[in-house]
Amino acid sequence: NLHAALRWALESKNREAGLRLSTGLVYFWFVHGHVMENVIWLEKFLGQKQNVPTVLIAWALLNHGVMLRASTKDDDDKSTLLYEESLRMFRDLDDRRGIAYALNMMGLIGLEKKEPVKTEKLLSESLALQKELGDPWGIAFTMQNFPPLALQKNDLVKAKEYAEETVFWFERAGDQRGVARSLGDFADIARLEGDLTRAASLHTQALSQVFQLGDRRAVTHILECLVVLSAEQRKYGRAALLLGGANALREDLGIPYRGNEYEDYHQTVTAIQKNLSESNFNQAVSKGRGMSLEEIIDYVMGDTNPLMTKPAITAEENAWFQLTARERDVMRLLAEGHSNLEIAQKLFLSEKTIRNHISNIYRKLQITSRGEAILLARKLVSTSEE
Repeated sequence: NLHAALRWALESKNREAGLRLSTGLVYFWFVHGHVMENVIWLEKFLGQKQNVPTVLIAWALLNHGVMLRASTKDDDDKSTLLYEESLRMFRDLDDRRGIAYALNMMGLIGLEKKEPVKTEKLLSESLALQKELGDPWGIAFTMQNFPPLALQKNDLVKAKEYAEETVFWFERAGDQRGVARSLGDFADIARLEGDLTRAASLHTQALSQVFQLGDRRAVTHILECLVVLSAEQRKYGRAALLLGGANALREDLGIPYRGNEYEDYHQTVTAIQKNLSESNFNQAVSKGRGMSLEEIIDYVMGDTNPLMTKPAITAEENAWFQLTARERDVMRLLAEGHSNLEIAQKLFLSEKTIRNHISNIYRKLQITSRGEAILLARKLVSTSEE
């Protein structure tokens, strides 16, 4: 197994094998909440002296910075140094893929520090390189930071455009976790537009998806978003219960707060406390902390939840029969992840006609984004074929 392989690499002083294992599975460690363990292994192998390819050292340094930031609070300076060193090495090697990822991670620090000018410069260079390389997942990985950047500038139109493009590239890459996470961008946009019910519905869809995919870090983030939405709708008891569940999960995974994240979230927690008695607040938080993850998910998804309207899926399934035969064809191709141009080519229609069909589909199914359309298309197509 993985641990046995890592121990063998360490004991036999096979630094190259150890670094390849530690860096090659970073996404696995990250998603499944084993961040600190990965940091420890990376540090052990980086501390060895055996010669290994420079590019491997560069990737290890970059990933070390990523995982440090994911596991501790006060490490931005150290992570920045690791990112800068890896970027220098990638530039010396003319490794465009490495350069793109290093720039993206540096941009993420700028995003969290709310430095939009610096952030946009870093992310734009990263995105340009990813598009030159033509890697859909790499493009999506950088693209996902543009919607929150636009939201920092209060540009909701751009934020929605960026979110649509992010979903497109994650879909192209076959990354359903990325598609589901991107629903959070649309939820944030809906919240800033004042549509809290829609924001909650989008977060709930995303929560269901990431839970099924085993992404507990994303589950934590979405639960905290629902805490904020519950408080804004004055459902303070529910907000306190979800707060307890989210806190327990964050602590279990060792997820630190980033940048202004804690200050912003703490304001919501303070508002919840002010609107509940100390006894009721503590009781609700304690109840949430004591619930299993499955129980928390069931609670959020349950019909008794006053924050949520009933999921629109049942009504939308009925709406399938309101679609024309051509619109259903478009839905099937959307479910397969095709772009408008590709759908047009497959159906021997103009791209403008496809855009019109999609607009009609959005109106009939009461959705507003491609991310929602793709997830819903899959569900409706699957249901219609049963």
